[in-house]
Amino acid sequence: MIAKADAICRRLNRELAAAPSRLEARQIASSAPRNAALERRALAELGRLRPPASLARDWRQIIAYRRTLAEELAELGRYAKAGDVPAMKALGASKKRVHQKLSELATRDGFKDCSRVGAERSGAQALPLPLPARRTRAPVKL
Repeated sequence: MIAKADAICRRLNRELAAAPSRLEARQIASSAPRNAALERRALAELGRLRPPASLARDWRQIIAYRRTLAEELAELGRYAKAGDVPAMKALGASKKRVHQKLSELATRDGFKDCSRVGAERSGAQALPLPLPARRTRAPVKL
């Protein structure tokens, strides 16, 4: 079961890692929905796996963490579309905590690829580059 789960996660991680690691808000707005869909597809596959009784409780928690990450990724896309960088950064902090919990639990249970997300960027998509400051002209004194 672990090998099957890791194969699904490995494929997902490769697909997510193909995206640039540092993005501006408008790039996140366009890539987050696609990446969230990839997460949901993998989550559906993972949810069909039946763990041994010894892993059942932890497996349910691993699935819950991944579901949270998929939901937060979709939310990140909405924040990015709205240009809400503070909300994006706050969500990035939340995603980082969930990544950490997922990694600790999955690693403890012997998962390799399911203990990571993407290219182990720790939610880099959730940490956008700052938007350039708007330049305004200084008033001209006559």
